[in-house]
Amino acid sequence: MLRDGIRSVLESAGHQVVAESADLTTALGELLRLSPEVLLLDLNLGQRSGLELLTAVIRIVWRRPAHSPPFWQPP
Repeated sequence: MLRDGIRSVLESAGHQVVAESADLTTALGELLRLSPEVLLLDLNLGQRSGLELLTAVIRIVWRRPAHSPPFWQPP
């Protein structure tokens, strides 16, 4: 329901929503396939954290090695 509301607001403002996903694996696949200009990210993606997805995207975009320290450390 919240997702529908966000979609409605974005589309009424002239934006095109190209994908939605409820889990990290699907979201990462869609990001790689579609290369969107903007990403709205929920921090709760099923069993995984949206921060995990963000970290994966940053590493892919900047081609950081997997053993690099994360950009964000929880307090």
